[in-house]
Amino acid sequence: MRRNGASLLLFSIFTVSGFCGLIYESIWSNYLKLFLGHAAYSQVLVLVIFMGGLAIGSALAARFSVRWSEVLLGYAIVEAVIGMMALAFHHAFVGITEASFAHVIPALGSASAVQVYKWGLGAAMILPQSVLLGMTFPLMTAAFLRFSPLRTGRSVALLYFTNSAGGALGILASGFLLIPRVGLPGTILTAGLLNFAVALFSWLVVRAGSAASKGGALPEAPDASATAAADGGMSYRLLLAASLVTGVASFCYEIGWIRMLVMVLGASTHAFEIMVSSFILGLALGGLAVSRHIDRAPDPRALLAYVQLAMAVLALSTLLLYGSTFEWMEQVFNIFSKTDAGYSGFNLASHLIASAIMLPATFCAGMTLPIITHAALRGGVGERAVGGIYAANTIGAIAGVVLATHVLMPVFNAKGVIVAGAAIDFALGLALMRGGAPTLRTSRLAVAAAVGIVAFPLAILAGNVDPLKVTSSVFRYGAARSTQDEVLYLKDGKTANVSLMRKGKQIALATNGKVDAAINMGAGPPGRDEVTQLLLGALPLMLRPHPQTAAVIGFGSGVTTHVLLADSGLERVDTVEIESRMVEAARRGFYPRNRLAYDDPRSHVHIEDAKTYFSMSGRTYDIIVSEPSNPWVSGVSSLFTEEFYRRITRHLREGGVLVQWVQLYEIDFAAIASVMKAMSPSFEDYAVYVADGMNIIVVARRGAKLGALDGHIFGLTDLRDQLRHVFVNKPDDVRAVEVGRKAVLDPYFGASRAPANSDYFPFMDNRAVRARYLGLSAAEPMQLLAAELPIAEMLADDRDDSTWAALTIQNPSDRGLGQLAIRGVMDGLDDAVLMQMRLPVAVVRSGARDCGAQAPRSWESSWMAVARFAARYVDADKRRLFWGQLVPEHCRGRLSARSRLSLELFEAVSAKDAIGMVRLGGQLLATADPQFASRDTQYAAAALVLGRLALGQTGEAAEVFGELPKHLQAGTEPSTEMRWLEAITARRMANR
Repeated sequence: MRRNGASLLLFSIFTVSGFCGLIYESIWSNYLKLFLGHAAYSQVLVLVIFMGGLAIGSALAARFSVRWSEVLLGYAIVEAVIGMMALAFHHAFVGITEASFAHVIPALGSASAVQVYKWGLGAAMILPQSVLLGMTFPLMTAAFLRFSPLRTGRSVALLYFTNSAGGALGILASGFLLIPRVGLPGTILTAGLLNFAVALFSWLVVRAGSAASKGGALPEAPDASATAAADGGMSYRLLLAASLVTGVASFCYEIGWIRMLVMVLGASTHAFEIMVSSFILGLALGGLAVSRHIDRAPDPRALLAYVQLAMAVLALSTLLLYGSTFEWMEQVFNIFSKTDAGYSGFNLASHLIASAIMLPATFCAGMTLPIITHAALRGGVGERAVGGIYAANTIGAIAGVVLATHVLMPVFNAKGVIVAGAAIDFALGLALMRGGAPTLRTSRLAVAAAVGIVAFPLAILAGNVDPLKVTSSVFRYGAARSTQDEVLYLKDGKTANVSLMRKGKQIALATNGKVDAAINMGAGPPGRDEVTQLLLGALPLMLRPHPQTAAVIGFGSGVTTHVLLADSGLERVDTVEIESRMVEAARRGFYPRNRLAYDDPRSHVHIEDAKTYFSMSGRTYDIIVSEPSNPWVSGVSSLFTEEFYRRITRHLREGGVLVQWVQLYEIDFAAIASVMKAMSPSFEDYAVYVADGMNIIVVARRGAKLGALDGHIFGLTDLRDQLRHVFVNKPDDVRAVEVGRKAVLDPYFGASRAPANSDYFPFMDNRAVRARYLGLSAAEPMQLLAAELPIAEMLADDRDDSTWAALTIQNPSDRGLGQLAIRGVMDGLDDAVLMQMRLPVAVVRSGARDCGAQAPRSWESSWMAVARFAARYVDADKRRLFWGQLVPEHCRGRLSARSRLSLELFEAVSAKDAIGMVRLGGQLLATADPQFASRDTQYAAAALVLGRLALGQTGEAAEVFGELPKHLQAGTEPSTEMRWLEAITARRMANR
């Protein structure tokens, strides 16, 4: 094979190898966050073990490759073994982790032992493959050095560039293309197959007899490990130390920049992938740039010193530039349209913003390893220098990750981490400048010291960013500065940045800029999250008789824990929170509204991830409340998966309930359906409640049906007062916001094409961040709650004929508004709360006197609108009076035959008279004409189907859907009721 052709093929092979390597780093983070419980922990572990494996592999390659005549054949074998291990990884991971949660962790007994076990097992699962990946760079480099021994610097730099460029593409391909399409198993399988392809093509080069594949190692000076390199004046030991130190600094930068940029780009999985890609891209470009000059550099030591000093100064400059990134993101957010094309542009622009911060300094970092390696080769160390220096660099990276995450970040915040990294690089640069002629050395040190004296104080003092920028959530709202009045608390924890903001009496608690709880601490109307937080605690107390123990996943404001503890019958409440700063901030912001969470001896707060806590504690509960952050936040969607729900049922007592918060904003219905599909198989029954129009609460019961709501909590003074503040005064107010239960909701959610959300096929995680950008919302649960037919009542396992007359007027449901409309017709009550129904009610009352003689069309459309809206909510003792006043008896003779049938159908619906609904709905549908209003036709058809289903006539109900299209204009969209009933009919037909 010709030299140029072989070189091009090997560069291409090594690009693909880098592509696979970063797929592994990305995919292992996704796997291990399922085991460790948080994305931040998994990212740290993967970085540490990945880098540690690379170091070990590099050292092994450095030691043994010099003995191999066919070094490229060794490289091919390593790539093939990596591929084989990738093919086995998924099944091994599932088996090992399931056994760990079920058997090992419960037996360990202490939190420290569990942490040691989890981190040790996580390391063991990815270390062998990481070691092999660490061997690839030294082996491929050794092959090139034997192929072209006179251009060592250029070969090393170009290989570093191609491998890093492949990695930058690999992590993006993993997150944006592969995982959404083929899940975690398919992604790691893809990488494994590509490794086999790399191995095959490398073997073909060997078979072709290229000089790159064979020959002896480069000659090594006898005392190269101790003596100075000829041109650079640097001993091999100093080169190893320099490689290690620059590795420490570089990964301090990476950790610090990621923590800073999540406030600009968001904390989604895709945002992390974009940031890591930007970091690696800088390394690649630095390697490419230095490849053109490295072989001609007269003094590698001086070149390395300048690069280190420049890297330190450029890293410090990011602190000055950081504040501007919020304005950049504001422009990006508002320039791109809220479409799929706009979303692609948003991600591309996010990559540019991340690159603007990371790329200048990482560009320098990408030069360091080729320079250091080249200096060692020029000094006669031989090709073992490649593996040795690469190993030292990765050991430094491990130290940098641990130092930044566990020491510097909690004490100094992200800014301190960047300054520390710059100080390390600057000190190394000064140390390297000590070589050379005394006069030149003195002048260099003086200039460098002057630069440092200016740069460090400037960055520290001027690098402060307005806290209202940092907490602005610019990636969600498109405003670079928060509209809050004041930031009360702003600290970096081990897993996230936590902030507390005030606007008037409203206090908001946020993680990574995303508000997780907001409460009005004054006497005014409730804050936007209060209804949800209160109901999350109140609902299980009403649906699980006499609970003794409860657990809460996610501390949030602490209000949910406080509500549960208001029930003196509870003996213990365990609250599991992964970030200690949340607990600290919530006390400062929301006390005394959450006082029982802190002061009650029955309250126990555990700083741990939920899966580990439940597995380790071995406790079972009557109530478990899950209120994590939004599912677009990296790692959170794993608390909405079928694996999680299966596991959590092991910690529920028989008849115990799981209470799950699910958002309706920044999400689409497919994602909601995927969660419900994941949850349903693990529970005998569930009910969905609408909290405030933006959130739903799912209460699922293990091993038993959900019963009626118990009102004993309204006898608890403290809890009663809190619920009254959000217009919940009695059990009926809660029942009014119940959408339905499992029997009638499972078919509707099941009709969605969305798969069940899974740990290994994370449908929600990949979909939620796009939905956030597009501003999507899932209106379907609200539409089901407002359905114009009593579907849930007539088809539920336990038919509900309760009255609605006693509802609190401010109840946020159409049932409350329906009662207002009924009172408006019967008593003349006029209330602005009726909104769109206010005018029809007024027209009905005025038209009842003359049967709408002055405006017959307006009168008829108004009484039909009111009838359709209110029929579901007319109580039995008011039916005769209501319908008599809506359309008085003396007016009925003036109605058309079709209008009389419609009125009779409304009356049958209000009485839940299935036989009447079948008869009247059938007559109306049989005489329907496509020219008539499709809404009226679909209402009649839906009433007919509902009546037949209630009577057990499933086959006859199914026939209606075949007949309906001929009565509607082409292209007419089915109503909410028709979609719901069609799903129920299809499920019943399938189960016949």
